[in-house]
Order: sequence, then structure tokens, then C-alpha cells
Amino acid sequence: MRKVVHVAVIVVLLGLFGLNNAFAIHGKEHPKKKAILLVAFGTSVPEAQKVYEKIDEKVRQAFSGEEVRWGYTSDIIRSKLAKEGKSIDSPELALAKLMEENYTHVAVLSLHTIPGAEFHDLNRNAKLYGQMAGGFERILVAWPLLSSHEDMVKVAERIIKHLPAERKPEEVVLLMGHGTEHHPADAVYAAMNQVFQGMDSNVLVATVEGYPALNDLLPQIEKSGAQ
Repeated sequence: MRKVVHVAVIVVLLGLFGLNNAFAIHGKEHPKKKAILLVAFGTSVPEAQKVYEKIDEKVRQAFSGEEVRWGYTSDIIRSKLAKEGKSIDSPELALAKLMEENYTHVAVLSLHTIPGAEFHDLNRNAKLYGQMAGGFERILVAWPLLSSHEDMVKVAERIIKHLPAERKPEEVVLLMGHGTEHHPADAVYAAMNQVFQGMDSNVLVATVEGYPALNDLLPQIEKSGAQ
């Protein structure tokens, strides 16, 4: 799955930073100044933070010399980190700082899993920075990990590949997602479950706060004879 994330990073950033034409705002030409903004829900757990650090490392390796910043969408996580003396900006504040520092081209990489409410808020707000007077000359926003059927197939293949080889036929793997019952993107979980079922009938996807819920899949698990 990391390969999929890395490919998404490279595609969107090349689309932005591969441009060589100069842009002008209000008759003035500005020297091209590029930045990458990585956006995630956020975490206050040290073990989970290591995942973000690995992504940060990969991005800096692929685009050495470019400015790399972070933004967390979760107010709760940012407040908790602030109490620990760790300051992480919201995506909007991070973009405002980049604009104030005269960055002209910005690539925003969403590290969300599905294009839910948080991603759509991010996408809408980020593009406003390219529309306002004196804003960025160009800003691009990458789609989340699971944004197409092709994405789902690639991710499912990699997850199945990493399941224990000694798994027995009567053993079921249940992957749990958060779920978002108040947003259409919740349909991604059902679609992902269907993709897994097409590859391995003993791998299922359920959610905590969406569809399919655990109770929706229990009859299928019982019928499979899983122990």
C-alpha cells in the first residue's frame, strides 16, 4: 500500500513542479517558489507518528530542495499536541503562511484514505487560495488513497499479499474502517469490501460508523464456517 501512496505523491507533485512557465499577478512577475503541503487527520500517538515521518522522508527524497510543510485537519489533535508544546498548523493556516512567505506554486497531498467530508473541505478551501488576489499562481490538491476502482484493486492486492501465508481456509480476515454515515464517500467501504470478495471470499471490510457495519457481515462470516 505504501507504493500506491508514493506513486500518488509523485504524480501530483510532478504535475505541479514540472511546469516551467512563469506566471504573472497584476502585471508583476514573481520568481517561482514551490512548496509541498502534506495534510492528514493527525495523530498524538508516537508510534503512529512514525508513519508520517516515513512519508515525510519519502517526499523529501523524491523532491529534494522543495519546502515541505504539514497540516492536521483535526482540531482535537492539534489542541492536544499544543498542550504538549508541539505546534501543528491547520491546512488553512499552513497555506496562509506559505502565501505570506511568497510561495507561488503549492502541491497539497491529502493523506486521507477516502474522499470524505474532511477531504472535500480541504479541497474547497485550498483552491480558494489560488483564486484570491495575491494568492498562489497555481495550487493542486491530490485525491486520497481510495478514489477510484483502480485504487481499490491495487490496495486490495497489496493487503492480501501481506496476509500471513499460513492462514487456513476457515480463518476470516476482517478489516475495520471508521465509516462516515453522513457522507456519500461511505460507499467506498462497501465497494472495497466487494473488491476483496472478488479476490478472497474470506477477507471482508466493515466499519464502526458506516456501512457495512460488523452486524451486517456477521451472517456471512457464520455461513462461511469460519472458526
